[in-house]
Amino acid sequence: MPVVRCRDSNSQLGGILLTVLAWPSRVNAADNTYTSRLSTALELCGVIVIEFSIGRALFSSYDVLHVHWPEGVLKNGRGRINGLARILAVVGVLFVVRFVRRRKVVWTVHNLRPHDLDRRASLALLRVGLGFTVGGYIHLSSASAPILSKIITRSKQSLQAVIPIGRYSGEFFPSEPRETTRARHEIFGENPLVVFVGQVARYKGVLDLAQVVHASTNKELRLIIAGRCADRDYAQEIECIASADSRIQFNDERLGSTGFANLMQAADVVAYPYTSILNSASVLPPLETRTRVLAPRIGAIPEMSKTVGEDWIITYEQPLTGSAIDEALRTASLKGSPDLTALEWPKIGIDTKAFYLAVMNYQGENQA
Repeated sequence: MPVVRCRDSNSQLGGILLTVLAWPSRVNAADNTYTSRLSTALELCGVIVIEFSIGRALFSSYDVLHVHWPEGVLKNGRGRINGLARILAVVGVLFVVRFVRRRKVVWTVHNLRPHDLDRRASLALLRVGLGFTVGGYIHLSSASAPILSKIITRSKQSLQAVIPIGRYSGEFFPSEPRETTRARHEIFGENPLVVFVGQVARYKGVLDLAQVVHASTNKELRLIIAGRCADRDYAQEIECIASADSRIQFNDERLGSTGFANLMQAADVVAYPYTSILNSASVLPPLETRTRVLAPRIGAIPEMSKTVGEDWIITYEQPLTGSAIDEALRTASLKGSPDLTALEWPKIGIDTKAFYLAVMNYQGENQA
C-alpha cells in the first residue's frame, strides 16, 4: 500500500495552481463545517475549490474530484431499489470522471458504512465503484487503513495518507458564564456534571450512558442529554429513564452553536459513549472550551487522544461503566490545556494539497 507522508511546506506548494471539485465543499456547512473549513484551508494555499454538481463533474474543468460521503445518498431515499439506483448513479459519475474525463478521484474515508443503515447490496456496489476509480485515500486516522484494505482490496494499489480532522477554533462561543448555564439547569455547588450534546442516535450509546448514571450510587452526579433524536422509540426509552431519575435531564431538541458551547463549558466531562465508530469529530469541540471528553477506545479515538493529550480525551474499554465516568471526573479537576497544534487548519490544507499533487503524479496500477 503506497503511503504519502505529507511534509511539503507552503512555500514549495504555493505556486502550483490546482482546481478541485469538492463533493461537498460548503453546501452542507449548516450541518457539518468540516468540508467548509477544509475548502478555506485549501484556498489559502492556492487551490481553487468548486462545489460539486453532476454537470460540473461531467463538463467543467478541474484536476481532482474530492469525495467525502458517497454513501450519504442512501439517506435521502427509501427502499432498496431506490438505494441501488442512487448508488448506480454515483458509481456512473465516478467512472465517467475517472475513465472518460481522465480526472483523479480522492476519497476521504469518513465512514465505511452509513450509521444505522443496512443496505448491503448498495454498499457492495459502491465499494466496487470506489475501488476501481479512487486514486487516493485520505484517512482521518491510521485506524481506518487496515479496515479499508479488507473491504476494498483494490485500495492497496492506490496512494494513502493520514490527515486528521481539524480543530473547531472560533466556532463555539459561550454566551454566558459557566455558573449561569449550570444554575439554569439546576446544577448547584459542586455537583459533578456529565453532558452529552449533539444528535442523539443508537450508535452513540446515549441510552447506555443514561442507564449507567441511573445505576450510580453517587447522588450528587448529574447528566444532561441535549440534542434532537429522530428515532422516536429510542427517545422514549431515554425519556423513561430521565423521568424516573431527577439527576438526568433530556432536552430532545436541536441545539445551535451557542447552546452547544454553553453546555460544553458548563460540563465537567462531555461523554460520547459510541457503541461503534470509525471517525468522530464530535470529540473535538469540547476541547475548545477546555472541557474533558470521555469516549470508548475504538476507531480513531485512541489516536486522537494521544494527539491532544490522554488526560483530555479520556478513553475506556467498552462497555461504559460508572468507574469510567468517575475516573473522567477525577481527571477533570486537573489544570492545563489540550495540545491542538497538529489539528491546525493551515497545516491540513497544505498536507491535503500535497496529497492531491502526489495522486496526480502517481503511476500505480489504479492510475491508468
